Amino acid sequence: MLGGVLRHSELSMLGVLAEDALKNLRADKLFMGTPAIHVDHGLSADDMTEVQSDRAIMASAREITVLADHTKFGRIATVRQAPIERIRRLVTDSGVPEASVEELRERGVEVEVVSIIRGTDAEAAPEKAS
Repeated sequence: MLGGVLRHSELSMLGVLAEDALKNLRADKLFMGTPAIHVDHGLSADDMTEVQSDRAIMASAREITVLADHTKFGRIATVRQAPIERIRRLVTDSGVPEASVEELRERGVEVEVVSIIRGTDAEAAPEKAS
């Protein structure tokens, strides 16, 4: 447990204590979500405390994978978390416009598009996109 202020909705720790603890950690891989992702404006969110903690953990990570469904694309929130170039990989669903996927790839982001299989026991299956 990092310490800090518990954000009940996400069960995460935020604030100065969490940020200080994160400065002393090193992660090879970070998997994170974001409320807003835009090719030109990067990752963003509306809660400054959340963004500060996100920045601290992103700084400790060598490689960042963002998990974001299609509803997060094209959105710009109040506070910038990171530029799009900071992301190594993005996992998203097939609802994202192909033009957005191509723009991300042109900027060096590996994009994996998964599709939801409804009515079966399988939750998701990767689509092989080139």
